[in-house]
Amino acid sequence: MAHTTPKKFSMVYTELAKRYKLPFLPFILEGIHDQPHLMLEDGLHPSSLAQPIILDNIWPTLSHC
Repeated sequence: MAHTTPKKFSMVYTELAKRYKLPFLPFILEGIHDQPHLMLEDGLHPSSLAQPIILDNIWPTLSHC
């Protein structure tokens, strides 16, 4: 089985969004994922402190849907 890089994997979503004229949010954790105080202890999920930033990240796209 061929190895798929994260870049190639994410390109699938970009292409699907273009093909079907859907909004696309490349990374909703921008400005959060590298801030430990905004992440839960598992390092994968944002904490409640991150929610306003997530809203700021996604609202410009959602408001046009």
